Amino acid sequence: MAKTPATYYVRLDTFWQHSPDRFAGPFGSREAAEAAIDAATTNPAADVVRLDRRPRDIKYAIRVYGVLPASQALRLGMCTPEMTDYSRTNVISRIPLDTDDLFELEQIP
Repeated sequence: MAKTPATYYVRLDTFWQHSPDRFAGPFGSREAAEAAIDAATTNPAADVVRLDRRPRDIKYAIRVYGVLPASQALRLGMCTPEMTDYSRTNVISRIPLDTDDLFELEQIP
């Protein structure tokens, strides 16, 4: 049986109470996922922070937990479109800039 290539996801949520986890990806390597996090956290238009940082505006900020292999993301509750109908998936294509961008990403079928 052929081995499938590893894929990675970035686990994130918002600072809102009971905010569900979302998973941005897939990325082909851990380095590509880390580069996407770095690009989002250094973008002046974005309010994306790692766990050890404080956001500019907690109402609109995105909190990034880190990079996970697909198997671990599945154990933590990732639900891909192939696993369920699209309305129940918590996978988005990229790291959002803020909660408004996250809302827009979740509306794309």
